[in-house]
Amino acid sequence: MSETIYSYFLRFIVGIERLCCRTIGLGKIYYRLFYRRMVEKEAGLANLKSGDKILHIGGGSFPFTAIHLALKGHRVQAIDIDEKAVENARRIVEKWNLENQIEVIQADGVDVSGEGFDVVWISLHVHPKDKIIKKMLRTLPSSGRILYRNPRGILCRLYPTIDPSYIAPDGQHHISNQILQKESIVIFC
Repeated sequence: MSETIYSYFLRFIVGIERLCCRTIGLGKIYYRLFYRRMVEKEAGLANLKSGDKILHIGGGSFPFTAIHLALKGHRVQAIDIDEKAVENARRIVEKWNLENQIEVIQADGVDVSGEGFDVVWISLHVHPKDKIIKKMLRTLPSSGRILYRNPRGILCRLYPTIDPSYIAPDGQHHISNQILQKESIVIFC
């Protein structure tokens, strides 16, 4: 994977999210088309339970995953390294009236701990995903789960693929193919 190609593609995705922030109706359509079914499938894969505390790493400007989980009654802490994305996400969370269920924080995923969380959700574009997953495996409780998104097909040229049997050789994991050349992987700690 070329860092230049990854960088350009990431800027493209960030641009789409920022456009969704400016036009909330477009954001809602984008959510319904690309995120709602995917996150619902992921919630089943991760055996999400009522009351689970969720950390979402790589929430972005329009935190689609965190919004879906909050709409299902979960409390979510969404983090992103980008200050502008955090500002946008906070505005979107307010527009959806989800301030009591979603906390948006600026942080680097490498620097946060899984302590106090039941499930950690890691977005496709988060980097270095392998280091973050390894840290979560060390800091999550033994009942914790890590759900991350991997590329499939053509997206493998744009994003690194993290093999769950390499990253957590002793951990039980499940894989589910998703739309748009993605797969969701859950590792049970």
